[in-house]
Amino acid sequence: MSPKDYLDLKVDQMKLKATDSLSMAFGTLLAYILLISVALVVLTTFAFGVILLVGKLIDNYALGAFIVCALFLILLVILWFRRDKLFRNKFVQMFSKEQSYEDLQEEQQKVGLMATNAEQEMFDWGYIAIRAINVARGFLNRRK
Repeated sequence: MSPKDYLDLKVDQMKLKATDSLSMAFGTLLAYILLISVALVVLTTFAFGVILLVGKLIDNYALGAFIVCALFLILLVILWFRRDKLFRNKFVQMFSKEQSYEDLQEEQQKVGLMATNAEQEMFDWGYIAIRAINVARGFLNRRK
């Protein structure tokens, strides 16, 4: 196999991997957008129902709306102060499990894939794109 054929095969392989990763990431992203949209509609309907219930109990719908708003603000403050434990630590765990760029280069050398400069440059950009897609896909999969 000539170096040109090898390079063409590597480019095609990276394109296929990128296409697969992108389609999975976009499909998952669209599913989450739909899920979040439905959840917001349900939450809004629930909040409106609670406003009506509290307003009827105290004979003042405006005050019922303020009470429900205060409950949501309290929930927001609790989530804000717990954000490190709830969100940031999850991101650190997700990134620490990903394979590093150096690990990938070591694997290439072990199997004898000594890349040319042009191929290495393509690999670098392909790696960056695929890494970003995998991180996004990993984040979305952990939310399931």
